[in-house]
Amino acid sequence: MKSLDLEDSQIYGPIPASLGNLSSLEYLDLSRNALTGTIPTAFGRLLNLRKLYLQENGLMEVGHECFAQLEKLEELDISRNLLKGILTEFHFANLYQLHILSIGYNELLQLDMKSNWNPPFQLQVFDASSCIGCVRSEFPQWLQTQKRLVELWLSNTSLSISCIPTWFQPQNLTDLDLSHNKMAGPFFTTIVNQMPNLRRLFLNDNLINDSLLSPLCQLKNLDTLDLSNNWLSGIVQGCLLTSNLFALDLSSNNFSGTFPYSHGNDLSRIEVLYLRNNNFEGSMPIILKKSKFLETLDLKGNKFSGNIPTWIGDKLERLKILILRSNLFNGTIPSSICNLTDLQILDLAHNQFDGIVPSKLSNFNVMTRKDTDGFPAICRNGNLDHGVVCIDGGKYMVQSIKSSYFNYSMIRLTLMVSIDLSNNSLVGFIPSEITKLKRLIGLNLSHNNIIGIVPAEIGEMESLESLDLSFNQLSGPIPLSLSKLNSLGTLKLSHNNFSGNIPREGHLSTFNEASSFDNNSYLCGDPLPIKCVIENSSELPFNKIDNQDQDEDKWEKWLLYISIIVGFIVGFWGAVGSLILKKSWRYAYFKYGEEAYFKVHATIWRSIEMLKGMCISKRIW
Repeated sequence: MKSLDLEDSQIYGPIPASLGNLSSLEYLDLSRNALTGTIPTAFGRLLNLRKLYLQENGLMEVGHECFAQLEKLEELDISRNLLKGILTEFHFANLYQLHILSIGYNELLQLDMKSNWNPPFQLQVFDASSCIGCVRSEFPQWLQTQKRLVELWLSNTSLSISCIPTWFQPQNLTDLDLSHNKMAGPFFTTIVNQMPNLRRLFLNDNLINDSLLSPLCQLKNLDTLDLSNNWLSGIVQGCLLTSNLFALDLSSNNFSGTFPYSHGNDLSRIEVLYLRNNNFEGSMPIILKKSKFLETLDLKGNKFSGNIPTWIGDKLERLKILILRSNLFNGTIPSSICNLTDLQILDLAHNQFDGIVPSKLSNFNVMTRKDTDGFPAICRNGNLDHGVVCIDGGKYMVQSIKSSYFNYSMIRLTLMVSIDLSNNSLVGFIPSEITKLKRLIGLNLSHNNIIGIVPAEIGEMESLESLDLSFNQLSGPIPLSLSKLNSLGTLKLSHNNFSGNIPREGHLSTFNEASSFDNNSYLCGDPLPIKCVIENSSELPFNKIDNQDQDEDKWEKWLLYISIIVGFIVGFWGAVGSLILKKSWRYAYFKYGEEAYFKVHATIWRSIEMLKGMCISKRIW
């Protein structure tokens, strides 16, 4: 047997030492299982082994001679275990062919090499991410011997350097990850001079406080850049925005000014753009008008203003994630945004939008259809370079722009399919079309001025887990169909004008917090303190209002009858009574009536005679 692949086979317990008897074995993959205990020394007998994958298990110790004699070993991955102890030069003494070594995500493991150690191998990939004892806050000196390095991953290793050592100049390096450390220094110029062929650079989550990014413009092959969560400031130079760029993350810094655009800038290939939590201003970056491959756009927490341009729904047809939260955007939400049929996250909260909720939200196909494999479209991609890992049946995703042969960094956990239009000035009704979004997990329309009733079909939104309609002007009863939403975990209907009894059928009976329903003056029943008296429906709050209206109608009718009678009495006896009591008025009245009668009679007689004359003359002719 030359190959044994048991990846993700639900194997648990210790690794059997008998595997060491498979002397012809060249490929062994035991990754993603529940293996425990020690990596057996018996592996040292697998002299023909070229590739060994043990990552993502529960292994705790490395056998003393399990690797030392494997002279043909080319790839070794023991990352993401519970390994502890010390690895020394002895463990790698005869690994002449090794070119991929991954020992990351073993927090208790230590790599103890002498400062003058000269390894027998030339690595192409070295991953020690989240293995603090493997680096010990300083750049490993033995790396200066590695002239063929292509990928170096030293994320979260407590590196506290202020500059990259001048002796480290790997000319072939394409991927460098020094993120999640304590580096604070002017790194950009050094990186460009010593690693000119970088394609992907991750310096996020450090203490870098540079204000000039222009040196990075010299990295002609750069396609992925993550500088998020640093102390960077100033403006973003336009030379950084090239057609090579696939992913750019400048989040959580102090960048300011407008996002650059000139004829020389081109983000036509970009797929992921994060600018959140800075001080950018101006309108929506017009440079994105040509970014037809853009899938994720996050501008949250800036000072962008103006209207959402209509081209966003026509030019960015692949957009799956649109986050404009906490800016100064205003105007109406353009209907063209509903052309983004692949959209899965729409977050426009905390802006100054007015107008109505777009009625064609059902155009968001991913939110409406049931995918055959249970995952939204973005989860089926299968390419980690697209920055998404889906978990829990596709309900949640982890966003990142980082991946390598072994490494994948999870940096954002996000509700997978959601719409948030809260904290704006939207008016009008909740469009009934929104209830067609059967895959929608989160809906937040709170803190607006929306009126009318909640569509009765809302119970058809079977995937809904969070619904927030609070702080609006909604009225009418709470739809009974909400009781069918068995996945609903968050319900906020407070501060509206709902009336009637709170439905307690089905899943709605699990909402026992008054805060979900309070500040609705005409709402009653558990969990509110206002009780509904079912035996006498006239005592219900909404029926009291009806009774009051009926009483008011009765009084209005009586007042109408009385006014008619009084008007008749005053009008009739005011005229007739005066004729009876005053003789001169009576004579004048009858005389006037007699004269009027004779005038009318004479006029009618003359008209008849004229008509007769006309008829006779026509007969003569």
